[in-house]
Amino acid sequence: MRSSPTITPPSISRGNSCTECRSSPTAQLEYPASITLLLAANGLVWDVQVYSQMKFGVTPSLVLLVLAFTPCFGQTPGNPPPESKYPIVRLPPTAFSELPKNLVTELKRRGCTVPQTFPPDQRSNVIRGSFAKAGQTDWAVLCSMKGSTSLLVFWNGSAANSVELGKNPDDANRLFDWFIRPVGRKFIVDHYRAYGGPKPPPIDHHGIESAGESASVVLYYYRGKWLKLQGAD
Repeated sequence: MRSSPTITPPSISRGNSCTECRSSPTAQLEYPASITLLLAANGLVWDVQVYSQMKFGVTPSLVLLVLAFTPCFGQTPGNPPPESKYPIVRLPPTAFSELPKNLVTELKRRGCTVPQTFPPDQRSNVIRGSFAKAGQTDWAVLCSMKGSTSLLVFWNGSAANSVELGKNPDDANRLFDWFIRPVGRKFIVDHYRAYGGPKPPPIDHHGIESAGESASVVLYYYRGKWLKLQGAD
């Protein structure tokens, strides 16, 4: 069972200090007192002291220009914004060649992409099995759309006959660890014997193991209802 599952400001040269700077008469300003400009940039502070009676060859507009651009220093390439702390890898339905074309078309119509469980070492979260009854091929897909991920089951590979089993909001503050896989009778019975939980009905087709951060559950379709059976603890 899978458990659920950072990146330095540019150096700044102060330049050479001077006691008198030459400029045109209209550009010289006389400051009666000390002025401190604090420019914060990723924890770095510039401290510019202009002492009393110093001729300072800048115009007020230049000072304002520097202040206006100060916030830009906080967004360096090595520091992504908080909302992309743990970006989820999402694949288009077309990345799964085993998926029937009619389901690819349907998932694209819905605006679905398939989120990949961390670490995304292989394609995941598109599965097939006999989830309704033995001998029938059904498909289950994790569909990420509009900030949430849903578990969709397409009965007998039909785009018009589907059901949604669970829906969770995507969370950028944690690694994406939801995954699904088909499981058979041995898995279901062994985990019931090891951990207890609800007693399984007669098992004659596949269940869907849905796993997350702490444990997994087996979704098993029986007599028109989805049962939640014991998974990995």
